[in-house]
Parts: sequence; C-alpha cells; structure tokens
Amino acid sequence: MFLAGTRKILCRSAAALAFSVGVTFPAFAQNQCDCPPPPLRFPATVIVPNVITPQLNPPIGNPPINPMVDPLNPVPNPLAPMVDPLNPGNPALNPVTPPLTAVPLNADDTAAQNNSPFAQPTEAGTQPSMSFAPNMLGDTAGGSCGGLNFGGLLRVRIEHPTFGCSRLNISENNSPLVRDRVYIRYNLFKGQSETDIFSDSPNGARSVVDLERYTFGFEKTYLNGRASIEFRMPINNQLTSDINLSDFQGTTNLPLVDRSIVFGNLSVLNKFMLYRSSSFNLSTGFGINIPTEQPVRIRANIDNDNFLLAGVGSTLPPGFTGQVDATFQGVIDNSTVNLSPFMGFVYTPNDRFFAQGFWQIDVPLNGSNAEVSGSSTVRLGPIGPFNLDLPGVDDPLIQQTLMRFDLGLGYFVYKNPDARWIRGVAPTIEAHYSTTLQDAELLTQRLDFFPGSSADLTVGNWANRVDVFNLTLGNTLLIGDRSTLATGLVIPLSTGDNKPFDYEFTLQFNWRFGPQS
Repeated sequence: MFLAGTRKILCRSAAALAFSVGVTFPAFAQNQCDCPPPPLRFPATVIVPNVITPQLNPPIGNPPINPMVDPLNPVPNPLAPMVDPLNPGNPALNPVTPPLTAVPLNADDTAAQNNSPFAQPTEAGTQPSMSFAPNMLGDTAGGSCGGLNFGGLLRVRIEHPTFGCSRLNISENNSPLVRDRVYIRYNLFKGQSETDIFSDSPNGARSVVDLERYTFGFEKTYLNGRASIEFRMPINNQLTSDINLSDFQGTTNLPLVDRSIVFGNLSVLNKFMLYRSSSFNLSTGFGINIPTEQPVRIRANIDNDNFLLAGVGSTLPPGFTGQVDATFQGVIDNSTVNLSPFMGFVYTPNDRFFAQGFWQIDVPLNGSNAEVSGSSTVRLGPIGPFNLDLPGVDDPLIQQTLMRFDLGLGYFVYKNPDARWIRGVAPTIEAHYSTTLQDAELLTQRLDFFPGSSADLTVGNWANRVDVFNLTLGNTLLIGDRSTLATGLVIPLSTGDNKPFDYEFTLQFNWRFGPQS
C-alpha cells in the first residue's frame, strides 16, 4: 500500500510538471501510473508573454520551466502576465506597469517653444531672453524728390518717383534686431506724383497720380545670430516711365494718368548687433540702394497753329497765340548707388512696452546722367519764323545727402501665448523726420524763343532744401508662433514742398522661419 501511494504521488507530480512546461501527458504514462492526468484549468499550451516584447506564438521545442508557475498547482502566478483563454490574442490581463520615465521634448515641441514671440532666445541662447518687439512701419522712401520743370512758353511739370524718390529707408518694416524672416509689404502713396502739362493752354491739364508699391523681402541671420543680411525688391505701380506728349492742332495726348508696373531699386542691408541684454539692444549696419529701376524718357511733339504763348516768363498779352512747331526729347537715367550707414536700438523694460528707433545717413556715391535736347519754330502771325535749337544738356544729376531720424513706441494691450490665432495686439505710434544736408544740384537751361517770351528748363529737386516730418499710427497683430500682420497710416505734418504726399497707407506681413530675438 505504501509503495502504491508513493507511485501515484510521483505520477501526479510528473503530470503536473509536464503540464506546466507545455508538454502533453503521454498515454503510456497514464498506463504506468494508472491515474488520470490532472484536470486542466487552461489550454494545454500556455503562453507566457514577455512584458516588453510579447510572444503570440509558442517557441519551437521544449521551453524552459517557468519558475512563476507552481508545478504542484499549475495556476499562473498573479504577478505574471497571463493570456485570456477565450481570446489568446488579447494582451496580458494584469501586466506589471513599468516605472514612469521622463520623456524629452521632441524637435517640433522645442521649435515651437523657441519660436514663441513671448519667450524667444537671443544669440543661440548666449544672452538673456527679452520681450518681443514687432517691426517698425516706417514712412516713405522719398525725401528729396524732384522732376522735370519746363516753365514759360511751354509749361510742363512732371514729378516722377524715379527722380530721387526711389531711395532706401532703413526703418520701413524693420527692427534693430537681427531676424530670420520673409515678408511682403504694400504701400499706397496718395497724391505722390504731380503731372502738369500745358496747364496755361485751354487744351492742357493737371493731375496727381498715386504710387502703389509691393515690396518682397528676405532676411537671414549669420555669425551665430549676431548679424543678418536682408534683400528688398519693390515692384511699383506708378506714373509711366515712358512719357509721350503731343498737341496736333488742339488735339492733345497728355499722359496725365498713364501708369506702368516696373521693378524698383533693389536694396541690400547688413545688420550687426553691438550690445544685447534682456531689456536693451543696440545694432549698426549699412544699406546699399542698387539702381535697378528703368530710366525716365520724355518726348514732346507740338504742331499747333493757334498755340497759347502767354505763360509764366512771357511778357505777351494774355490770350496771345501763335504758330508753334516743336520737338523735345529727354532721358533722365537711374544709375545712382546710395550708401546708407545706420544705427538702431530697441528697449523693452517689460513684456508689454517697447521703444525702438533708427538713425540713418543716405549718401549718393555717384550721379545719374540727364540728356535733354529739342528744337522749335514759332510764328507770330506775319512775324517770324523764330527758330530755336535747344542747347544739348548732358550732365550728371547728383542727389542730395539725406539724414533720417525714426522713433517708435508701442504697447501690448492684449497678450495670450496660449491662443490659437491672435496672441498679441500692439498699437504703435512713430515719428519720422527726413532732411537734406546740402542744397540741390539742378540742371537748368534758359531758353529765349523770341523777344518777350522765354522758358526755363529745370531738372532736379527744385524745392531745394526740404524737411519732411511724418507721423505714423499703426497696429500689429501676433498670429500664432511665427507671424505678424501690421497696418499703418502715415500723416504728413509738413506743408508745401515739404509735403511728399497726401497720406500713406501701409500693410505688412512677416513670417519668421527660425529662432528669433
């Protein structure tokens, strides 16, 4: 009896051990032991998945004994992962939860944090961070604009944007800080170009043409965020640069509102940081204005037997007419290169208020050639003809040196760095002053057609010394992490020849593509 009982215990232990390692209890063992296998509580094959990489299929061959299963009582350890018998593909019923570990920010999270306008690094993290100050709006690229004036017998006055107006203004859509950005800017100069053609004649007229400018720009930092280079390319919708005047027996062709779309002057700016801190930054640099705008060509043809001769510079009685046959050609080139050294500052004592400004000197390095020629024949009834050949004018026209001061103040009335779209609203006010540092160099020619009648041809800035003072009111929106949208209205405070336009409207959009300061 003792041996039989011992044999049954050993048989049951062998069966349990076979069950625990996934081996089917053979039939000959049942015959030898003369006992049934233990009741199965789980499928004959039990899969114990790994906590890190679960195995859904049993390994080939006899796996090692699982120490987490009791051989005498094949019930899986409650701490070990188990397989659902009704759904073997189900994950472990009670997996052991691995310890929590800190997950670092990925590249997108880090970039979003770096580009936030409310927490931006400076100089690749080498300086304390500062509050964000949006770009200035600026005022105008003018300051010493001129044109062609033909007063007297034939009164013609043309103020064209190319005559000294297409010059670089550092403050326009700019910041004293270096930045990685692309942008587009729109300017409307209302009442910018005056055109007065034969206004003393019944068939003459006068008009004022607006100037629209679209500027595409790109700025990229280098020297580890301590310097930047910027390119500006304007496209102007302005008074045509190919002006043709005609008067044939009282029928006139006057290009009073003729417009054309042309490329303006390309500008290249280099900016260098001199001093940086969490509240005050100082920079310097220089800009180069490259003459890529086309020259201005003016042609006039008059064939009128009843042309009004009494005008400015004439001693003839009012309403006196005569027979006029005249031709005129003029080409004013655009070949002046301007160098503009500047300094800028920005002050941000807290996360809402900011002040910034520029000081700039605009120096012409060379002149633009002006060529003028023409001839005329005048008859005064039975008197005449009086023949006149216009002495040829072929001289360089030198622009005046400009000095500009720009100061802007702003305050964030709304800030929410967690907002999806509008994260900040900052009204701004700016003051801009431009002055000429020497008298204008004019090309003049006095023409005596006949006794009692003459005309003066003048090319250049006939206003001579100018002092332009403009006020800019604007508002800037921070859109998301990378964009700003600003609008502004420029109000001239000067009068007379110091008033460059009636008003200016500006709209500018900037998109930053890298960590900004």
